[in-house]
Amino acid sequence: MAAAKKLPVKILPEDKYITLTQVYGDKYSEKFGVVDNTLGSLKVLSPIVRKTDPLLRHMDRPYGEMLYKAFSDASNDPEIAGIISDRMYIRESQMSFKIEGDTRDLDRITKYNAMLKKYKHGLPKLSKKTIIEMQDVIVPRDEFTGNYRDIQNFIGRSGRADRFPTVDYIPPAPEDVTPLMSGLFDMHEYLSNDPDIDPVVAGSALHLAFTAIHPLSDGNGRISRTLLHDQLARHNYVPENGLIFPVSDIIAAERKGYEDSLEKVTGSIIGHCRYSFNDDGELRATGNDADLYRYLDATPFAEYLYGAIEKTLDVTVKDIIKDSRFRGEAAKIISRIYPMKEKEKKIFLSAMSAEAGVISGRMQKRLKKSIPESALNELMEKIGKLYKEISIESASQDIADTEIEDTPDTAEQEMCFER
Repeated sequence: MAAAKKLPVKILPEDKYITLTQVYGDKYSEKFGVVDNTLGSLKVLSPIVRKTDPLLRHMDRPYGEMLYKAFSDASNDPEIAGIISDRMYIRESQMSFKIEGDTRDLDRITKYNAMLKKYKHGLPKLSKKTIIEMQDVIVPRDEFTGNYRDIQNFIGRSGRADRFPTVDYIPPAPEDVTPLMSGLFDMHEYLSNDPDIDPVVAGSALHLAFTAIHPLSDGNGRISRTLLHDQLARHNYVPENGLIFPVSDIIAAERKGYEDSLEKVTGSIIGHCRYSFNDDGELRATGNDADLYRYLDATPFAEYLYGAIEKTLDVTVKDIIKDSRFRGEAAKIISRIYPMKEKEKKIFLSAMSAEAGVISGRMQKRLKKSIPESALNELMEKIGKLYKEISIESASQDIADTEIEDTPDTAEQEMCFER
């Protein structure tokens, strides 16, 4: 009687860790009967994500389907649908720059917005070339190097003029960046080609790994968040019509929570390092060996990002839909009463949206230079009324959503939809 063939041994137990569901190539050793089901390349770079109760609860909630439902319920009018989509991308672009304290260069924010739209179905095969091209869009011309960093960078807080900065985190040495990034590219390929991997976990692992390596002199944060959006798009977690989760809006509002979740993952690394500053203020470090960065536990960061996505649905998406409906319907009123040039219309609508359906006396004086007073008064009356109506509808929907959340079975029926 032939001996029973032994099943291959999986490196990570699937009841405790999020693992790849499909493995191929060098991730399976027939000789040793071992399957490398880790999220990346075990020899080079492979963060782990544990199956915690908070994470599993998030994974059971169909946030992507909920985004689709919120969008479809609010966008029967194709014009308003376009406004909602555009404003989601605009919000994500503006807030991703705000997280980095960079809000003044509208040209770069606009280019980043265009890049996100270009890759709305996912990035091309990830490579050094792709990363450098993204950095070229994001950073100022005089800070673009066209290559990985060749110096030891760090994350910290500026000191007084007579003191060196406070160092909170030290990334790997410059000579370790290229091999670690090679591991990240492999991980991106594994995650992108696994149809059953959780998209938010996949995006969190890539975001965390890129941030930890910090391969560039500038632009690391915005590119890492782009990797999150890449995984959500590739796995059809967001609707295929090109929507995006403007999660950076929540991150910007809760920056400490974002940084704390990263610190929970990487905080112990600084304890292994020795560092000093030379007379030119450059940091010199030892102990930041590549092995410290290969197998980071990304679980706290994945939990945080899932929570941020939930809040994005509850706060940001509702705000954008309300504002987009207002702008779309108000534009129709303007066209009927007093057609304006596009620039004037944007100024008018932005002013009324910012001031909850009214226009300040100062703005009225400015607008009267180009709009007859009678037309302006009629516009303010009708559009102000529209703003109140949409606000009441939005508040009523919030109450209805709360009631649905209190009845889980009904919620599941309401959320189901065909991709």
